Order: sequence, then structure tokens, then C-alpha cells
Amino acid sequence: MTITLNESEVHFLRTLASTRAFVSRKKNVVDQKFASDKSGYEIDFDGCLSEYAFCKWHNIHFSLSFGDDTAGQPDCVYKNLTIDIKSTRLPQGRMIVKLNSQPMDMYVLAIVENDYTIRFAGYSRSEDVKKEENIRNLGTGDSYVLDQHQLLKFKENAHKKN
Repeated sequence: MTITLNESEVHFLRTLASTRAFVSRKKNVVDQKFASDKSGYEIDFDGCLSEYAFCKWHNIHFSLSFGDDTAGQPDCVYKNLTIDIKSTRLPQGRMIVKLNSQPMDMYVLAIVENDYTIRFAGYSRSEDVKKEENIRNLGTGDSYVLDQHQLLKFKENAHKKN
């Protein structure tokens, strides 16, 4: 599923990402990035784009929180499931979950194709992610890693009522 954002949404998300990045750096929060040379702002912006696009797609609450409120919290809750949305700008990017991450019910992989287009490559339940056979080291220490073909695919209209 691909979600397209408009200019107003992207402008708002740039502002939110800037605030999140500023507050996080001021509080010495370490970016959760893997093998990336992106700045804290770029990581936060991609996260905001992905989280917002998922919430827009499913018509659910998008969190405007930043700072201490967000540490270890799910990015969103959908059908009573806690969800952590992982984002990358790599078309064949992988879902990467830290070994010591806070427990979530589901992980979603978002591919940020550009600042306006986010493609959801798939998802995985926590119990399917956190398996010993998924542990790999991509150069930043051991993490759970799933390639896109290992993810469950979203049904295009699964969230809509007939």
C-alpha cells in the first residue's frame, strides 16, 4: 500500500520533526539508526512521515508527542495492537529491530520513496520478529533483521468497512 501526502502535511511534519530532533538532542537521546549517515532531523522526519502516513491510511490517532513522552512508547495503536513503524529510504530496505527494544505487538516497515510518498512493504508480529534465526549483525551490533519477502503483506482494503 502506498500513501501520498500533500504539501501541507509534509510542511507540518517537517516542523514536528525539527521539534522532535531539537528536544531529543537537547536531552541527549541517541538516534535509533542503523548504518546511516543521516542527521537526527532526517531520521525524525522519515519517522514522522511514516507514522503519519500509517495513521492517515488507517484513520487512527497520530501522536504529536516528543521528548520523554515517546521513549519506549508505540508509534501508534491499531485495533488494540501496539505498533512500531520502522522506516527506510532504501527501496529494498530491511526491517531492523533492536534486540533490547520495548515489546510491541507488531512491527511495520515503511519505505519512504520521497517526502510525499510512503510505501508500506509489510508487517510482522513480534513473536515472528524476535526469533534467534533473525539475529544478524549489519555492522552496528546484533539486531533482529527481516527482509521484505519475510514480511506479511497488507490487504489493500482490510481496514475499510463494506
